[in-house]
Amino acid sequence: MISSRLELKIFALGLLILLSNSFAESKTYNLDIQDRNPIDLCGKEFQKQVIIAPYMGDIIESDNLIGFEISLNYDPEIVSMNQKLFINTVSNYFEHKNIIFDVERKEIVFDGIASIKGNPNPISVDLPLFAVAGDFIGDCDDEALFTVNYIYFPEFKGEIEVQDGITIKGDIVDKPTREISFKVLETERLIKKDSSLTVEVELKLGELNSLEFWKTEISIDTDSLDIDNITGSSSIEILEVTKSEEDGYLVDFRVIDNENPKLLIELTSHKTDSSIVNIDLTTIETTECICATRFPSSSFNIINLETKVEDTNTTNIEYYSDSYEIVNGNIIATKNSVDIEVFNINGVLLEKKYCNINQVYNTKQNKLGMYFIKITSDNRTKIIKQINN
Repeated sequence: MISSRLELKIFALGLLILLSNSFAESKTYNLDIQDRNPIDLCGKEFQKQVIIAPYMGDIIESDNLIGFEISLNYDPEIVSMNQKLFINTVSNYFEHKNIIFDVERKEIVFDGIASIKGNPNPISVDLPLFAVAGDFIGDCDDEALFTVNYIYFPEFKGEIEVQDGITIKGDIVDKPTREISFKVLETERLIKKDSSLTVEVELKLGELNSLEFWKTEISIDTDSLDIDNITGSSSIEILEVTKSEEDGYLVDFRVIDNENPKLLIELTSHKTDSSIVNIDLTTIETTECICATRFPSSSFNIINLETKVEDTNTTNIEYYSDSYEIVNGNIIATKNSVDIEVFNINGVLLEKKYCNINQVYNTKQNKLGMYFIKITSDNRTKIIKQINN
């Protein structure tokens, strides 16, 4: 006998819930396999770990999930799956659960039930069904495909649509230390006709200890300079040097170890006129699947001097041309405008100046040291050496 109005309300509410559950519409669930841990092939061991989890969304209680069995197909030669993960999954609420890794059949099988007593309570939760983990053991280009072989959900009222499988592929995460590059050392960069010099290029391997193949293009104005020879330090083995289709050379080599690797580029000048020759070094090919994500180019200048070099310094040396004069360190545009470019001893451009007629550029304004000043007028160029002391 219902003795109070409060008890009557509680009874009616319970009946309403029971009836609503009885007539609730079942959901349609999309069962897919999620990748829970992107792989860094060049990372630490835990960064190479594969974690996958079948997921079907928010499961409502009225659909009566009391257990299930799922079989997944995978390739154990690419991923070694060996860890069972139940925490933060639907299976964590099950009284019985088990996962079998069958390497021969290339199969992962899960089975579980909410209760083994015969009257399990339905599970209502928004979590992956279960999860498994392992290690990516394949090569860089390998892909691991996970698909659903079969599913069995006893007494489940919802509709389940199995989605396509998931392909697990490793990646090399972009990091500053994963860079192979060039560094031109501070060597002499001045050259005259029929003379030679050697430029040292240091190779930076970042996290790498060696490199089986590295193809570099050296772009150079072969009308001014020729590369006579390219050798390497004891850490470098030169495989082949060929002329490229454009001006320059292609160099194939390998880095045996990361102990001071250098390329030694021997240059010869065969041009009488003064010029500034730019040389670019660019990586165009490397060993596949290396732990590098950045391949910056490098460039430097070679100042090709005239056979006769005009010297000026802080004394009163005078020079006259059709377009300008150099008097006591001052460049004076007399008949035509003059373009002036100032380079330091390493060929780095420090300043550009445009002088109209009767304008003056004072070469003594630069700090102490030696400079090369490129003067262009009437499409004729002269490079003078300026010493400020």
